[in-house]
Amino acid sequence: QKAVEVSPRLACRYAELATFHISQNELDKAWASVKKAIDLEPKSAKFNELGVDIAVRLGNYDEAKRRYDKLRLLMDDRQRLQAIKERIDEMAS
Repeated sequence: QKAVEVSPRLACRYAELATFHISQNELDKAWASVKKAIDLEPKSAKFNELGVDIAVRLGNYDEAKRRYDKLRLLMDDRQRLQAIKERIDEMAS
């Protein structure tokens, strides 16, 4: 939290905070932090992937799918994208 206060315009700080909140099982806080990171750097594949991960953890299929569709435009790693897609598809079944 302190790093975000010192550098509120650095998206990576919000992503770090989101990762911390995941480790504390505070998924709603993680979601708020990753959304801020994505708002600051919308073309970051790393932050968008984290957003998909948190949406999946929250069980929000529609949001995970929407974020995945955007991530596909930002990421070249087809194997990784396939693994992410499989996690989202599991939510639908």
